Amino acid sequence: MMNKKKYGEKIIKMNEVQKLTSLSRSTIWRLEKSGHFPSKIQLAEKAIGWIEGDIQRWIQSRRSNKKRSQK
Repeated sequence: MMNKKKYGEKIIKMNEVQKLTSLSRSTIWRLEKSGHFPSKIQLAEKAIGWIEGDIQRWIQSRRSNKKRSQK
């Protein structure tokens, strides 16, 4: 049985998403709009965030795709 990593449900803001992914703000927006990045959640009228686990799973899926394409 495969042991999958579990990620928390902590909400992280844009600056943390940028640090984790090494992507620019505009790239994150573009990927999200095209359906290739986890959706943000509205925290308040002028505040958004992402679920940390969603971002970590997205990063892991990118790693998995890279490994498969190298085979």
